[in-house]
Amino acid sequence: MLHVKRPMLMATRLLGILLSTITLTSCSGETDTTSSTNTTPPPLGTTVQVSVEATDPDGDQLHYRWAATDGTITNIDAPKTTWVVPRGSGLQFAYVVVSDNKGGYTEHRAAALTFDPPAVTSPPAHSIPSAAPTGNSGFVWGSVYSPSFGRNVYLPGVTITLSNGKSTVTDMKGQFFISNLPDGPYPATYQVPGRPAVSFGAPPITVNSATLPTSPSTASYFSRPVELPGTLQVAGSVRLADRSFCGIRNEFFTHSSDPNLFPGPISGTAELLDAANNPLSSPFSINHYGDFLIVRGPVGSGTAAKVRITCEGTVHDSTTLTLPATGVVKFPLTVLNNSRPTVDRMTVLLNGQDVGRPDLPKPRTLFTSVNGTPATFGDEDLIAEIIHTPGDDAFFTYKGIDTRKSACAYYKAIGAVEGCDADGYPTGAQLTLAQWRSKFNLTPFSNGNPSNPIASDGQEVRLQYINRSDLNLGRDMQAVKLNNGDIAYNTCNYPGPQNVNDPLGAPAEIGPQTEPDVQANIDLAIDNARRGIGMIACVAMDYSAIPGINGDRPFTKFYTFGPTGQLLFSISLDGRREKFMPGTCTTCHGGDAYGGQFPEDGSGRPDLKSRWQPFDMANLKVSFSSSQDLDAANAAVKILNQRMVGPGLESITTARTKALITGWYKDDRIVQNSNFIPPLSYIASSLLTPPGTPTQAEKDLYQHIIQPGCQTCHAAQKVDENIADNVKVCGGSNVLEQNHTMTNSLVPFERFWLDPTVPPLLNLGCNDKPLKHPSL
Repeated sequence: MLHVKRPMLMATRLLGILLSTITLTSCSGETDTTSSTNTTPPPLGTTVQVSVEATDPDGDQLHYRWAATDGTITNIDAPKTTWVVPRGSGLQFAYVVVSDNKGGYTEHRAAALTFDPPAVTSPPAHSIPSAAPTGNSGFVWGSVYSPSFGRNVYLPGVTITLSNGKSTVTDMKGQFFISNLPDGPYPATYQVPGRPAVSFGAPPITVNSATLPTSPSTASYFSRPVELPGTLQVAGSVRLADRSFCGIRNEFFTHSSDPNLFPGPISGTAELLDAANNPLSSPFSINHYGDFLIVRGPVGSGTAAKVRITCEGTVHDSTTLTLPATGVVKFPLTVLNNSRPTVDRMTVLLNGQDVGRPDLPKPRTLFTSVNGTPATFGDEDLIAEIIHTPGDDAFFTYKGIDTRKSACAYYKAIGAVEGCDADGYPTGAQLTLAQWRSKFNLTPFSNGNPSNPIASDGQEVRLQYINRSDLNLGRDMQAVKLNNGDIAYNTCNYPGPQNVNDPLGAPAEIGPQTEPDVQANIDLAIDNARRGIGMIACVAMDYSAIPGINGDRPFTKFYTFGPTGQLLFSISLDGRREKFMPGTCTTCHGGDAYGGQFPEDGSGRPDLKSRWQPFDMANLKVSFSSSQDLDAANAAVKILNQRMVGPGLESITTARTKALITGWYKDDRIVQNSNFIPPLSYIASSLLTPPGTPTQAEKDLYQHIIQPGCQTCHAAQKVDENIADNVKVCGGSNVLEQNHTMTNSLVPFERFWLDPTVPPLLNLGCNDKPLKHPSL
């Protein structure tokens, strides 16, 4: 993060780095001068002042909510607050949500950069007992919608009841999730607010633990239309004046009892009124996509009525229409006379000095105009669908969205926390990075667990590199294999390529897929990672057994640790909002036993049936600052790959991953064969010919799209995704929950669309930009 010509800055105990990532949300709140999002005792650290400068284009009074990934921040409804940043070496993030209480909300974040490495001491042994899951491992995940319009209108607030009596209510996406179910068929009913329950009919919902719904594109994902005969259905769409949405789903700012946080997802409502403003219906929620559907019984033919939209303090009445007794009525788009607040800057002050520093990299001209260059996505509605809240749920969430409660339940299931309170905050002991490293004899605790030493062929491998095509982050990887066959990989993430021509070493902006990176920028980032400057988080994986859990069989587990070495429950790997464990990992690592979220009720199985990903040198960038780096990197990457295959490891890699590793190192090569293109069955693309000699078009497709943007994650998935599926890539379908979902990581999404030469290789009908949702 620091410029190579200013090495003395590394010794500064506390610096600040301003992160101007903006996501757009909508919600409400009250003043609270005492609460904090961290319920643990305040840690030792440095107190800084955090402030935000924001304006409202409509002149509305602004309100503020604060939260932090670590340390203690005072959550007060004011533009300035204090934050005790814990001691450690890396980046700690503080977030603010600025609102006008009229439906306009903006999220912003800042960070403190600390360089205060803790002393290396042997940690106490990890002794937290794992919680054996209760109940059954099966679950159902699905959605309900009205098919009566130009696009599916997903329905919040619908009660779903299974034949065994279990029920739930659909969320703002119209989705529902019910856990703790034994395998078998479940005839089910749905009940729209104010209407009687109706059977889904045949076929029933079926739970099969071998084919659980792991994403909305799996066959077992239960997405069904509702039938509403004999009713009046009034539908419409709502946007704010800046084309953003009224509504919020932000789990990081959720707490059941903190009045200055959110009790849960919040949305606007639509209500049918007669000419005298008497209600003709109850209020119906506006969904995640900005649509609403009002449903009621027949009205008198020729009834004059209007729709009242309420978005917190913003109220809008439509023009009066004459209603039919029953049937479908579509109102035109409602644009509310209110816009979100604008955040001009956010600062971190230490002893009155602004210690703000550059942001994480942004796409050059994907969403906004830069230096007069038109944005690639110039349509405000398209931009809103992709990056505005609630559209920011598109990235790292295709397999589900976890909450603080489900994250804590997962950590409890794998023995990382002792207990959880009602809001998902941990109670009792928590696993630390030092304890985890010591258990697996990883540096700096190479003999931390002498009862299970390192295998003769399992020596620790360490490698620093840039993961260009996935997250564009600097990475410090360490990996080991133990005598009993356990394997453990830990990846500490740092900012990606840094501009050597910038006096502060600002991260280099993200460019098109085919544009090469500046090697000096890569070298600077890796040098700083080696110095331990700017750590974002460490993501650890191990394949090991827990006594009494999972039949004593080994399985894959995920952990996230902050710069202090303490456990993190959420993480932002792309500069957008925080997303909770374990779903942020299963997005790319797969999980045949995960979908929707990890169950909060104690029934969740610790074995998510996730997999390890291959290390593709074509997607990794290493430092050239030493002539030995490339040779050493190739040797290390070969070990990292080959350590994931072999006897007893069949469950952690797919056939596709094994085929890649075999093809790369055929004839016992040390350097990966960069010309290797895997056969059709491992690419899952109908655009490639059967195995043989690929054409130049097929090579281009593989090397510019599949290899950098798809292969790493999809190699870990059990379900084959067809790259020719234009809905997930292009969008434009009536199935909104599938539009624009690939790639599901923001960086390859940006690189793909920034490069005018790449999308045409797919020839899916969206050669310059994605397609908007169809009109209602």
